[in-house]
Amino acid sequence: MRQANERAEKTANAAANQAWPARPHFPLAGNPAWLQTQPDEPVTKPAPAQATLKLYPSLALALLKKEQVACGRVWLLLRYLDAAGRGWVAPDEVRQLLTEPNSSLYLFEARQSRKLLAQGDGLFWQRDEAHIWLVGLERVAAAVGEEGLAGKPVALPVKVLLGPIGDVRAHLYASFHSSRTKTERTGSQSSPISRATLTDLSGVSPRTQQAYEKKAEVTVRRNLAVGSSVGTVCAQEQAWRQGRVLFPFTDFRGKQGQAGQTYHAWQLPNTYFGPHAHLGRGRGRHHNRQPAGLRRHGDAGNGRVGGLVQRYYENGASAGEGMGEVRPRGGVLAGEESAAGCSGVVGDGGAVVSVRNRVAGVLEGGGGKP
Repeated sequence: MRQANERAEKTANAAANQAWPARPHFPLAGNPAWLQTQPDEPVTKPAPAQATLKLYPSLALALLKKEQVACGRVWLLLRYLDAAGRGWVAPDEVRQLLTEPNSSLYLFEARQSRKLLAQGDGLFWQRDEAHIWLVGLERVAAAVGEEGLAGKPVALPVKVLLGPIGDVRAHLYASFHSSRTKTERTGSQSSPISRATLTDLSGVSPRTQQAYEKKAEVTVRRNLAVGSSVGTVCAQEQAWRQGRVLFPFTDFRGKQGQAGQTYHAWQLPNTYFGPHAHLGRGRGRHHNRQPAGLRRHGDAGNGRVGGLVQRYYENGASAGEGMGEVRPRGGVLAGEESAAGCSGVVGDGGAVVSVRNRVAGVLEGGGGKP
């Protein structure tokens, strides 16, 4: 009976297979794209022709003023090479990328590389046999005398850093004008600024400023003030008021009045429009806090936490004399402020006082906390 059922089942399956045609087989030619496994490609930075890096204009002007452009350029390139954000680059990698003529980041010969790395050691980086440790943005800003990183950061093309040193200086100078340019509905706007102020900020002479503006393609708009027409006011009096900037201006288009009329005019500060795009501030507030602290406190910076200083006094009276002028308040000798920020522990026959920075008070008498 069982064998008869098995034979019947096999016969039914065979009939079903004949009724339902077999699935056609299409051979795969080669290895199709949807079956190929793509290996994870390493994350690489864009080519120098398209790559940019963030530059703070106040830091750029400080590099110009302190005459640290040569080492500052290398420091910016090393920050660009540190794609992983480790804070260091290998000396072999620097030699391979910056000193090999076939490299897309070729900058100088090996001899010049050794000279600049030695010159910037301690200010922009610190070196050992296997690492070039990059100094952070805040510490470099403090070292060149910047209290804070003012202005909007701009995108500096990496290819500029690989060009002549004169072009690098020009773009560092132009980054200040780029950060001051505002884009509004009516077009780009910027506040006028005098050549003398630019000289104070960057240390660049007015004649050199004009050369930098031409190299970096900074748009300069002259601003004039038009006064009264010639003949209505004494020319000598007008010259005493405005000085050497006074000159005669003839209005041929009739915008000030009658066409062809000549007026007393004088030069106002120019308006500048830089070529660089704006970037986000990112951790700008953090960057602005750090340089000020580094200037005041040294390497500890704003995050410095003063260590506890332990002092021993035999009794409360000697502790009061050691801490300065105090007045008694019960069992506590209090100074100008409350004793909330001070902790003390009384031992046998004496008081051990722990203070943080400025001591506000000490404990006298029995044990406990003030």
